[in-house]
Amino acid sequence: MLAYTAGDTDVPLLEETIGDNFERIVARFPYQDALIEAAAVPGEEARRWSYTKLNDDVDRVAREGFTTEFCLQEAAKVRNQTRDLLFTYNDKDLERTIHYERHDKPTEHNLRWILHHLVDHEAQHKGQILMLKRLMAL
Repeated sequence: MLAYTAGDTDVPLLEETIGDNFERIVARFPYQDALIEAAAVPGEEARRWSYTKLNDDVDRVAREGFTTEFCLQEAAKVRNQTRDLLFTYNDKDLERTIHYERHDKPTEHNLRWILHHLVDHEAQHKGQILMLKRLMAL
């Protein structure tokens, strides 16, 4: 579906879909950064997606038939599991250090830091989902 209305602007509307526009950008800038992770773990580099890699990921989601409804249900399921787990913790647990491996390197953070990171990360994804819903007129 093409967009047929716009606010006050002298810039003409593109006569293409969002998907067609994205494919054109991928073809023009295949190896340039399309997406850079904003909240990388301290001491590690942010993950990056070129336009080609991002397009491949989008195509994989489409190929596997992940509908918007399915993705939203999966996000809700994970959010509910996380909430249920958080209810089992008390204030002392927030200072407990969690040891784990990330990219084959030993890493440690206290639970307070991990929870802060999770909340920030989910907020980013919610913003992305809301933007996509608006673009798709859902």
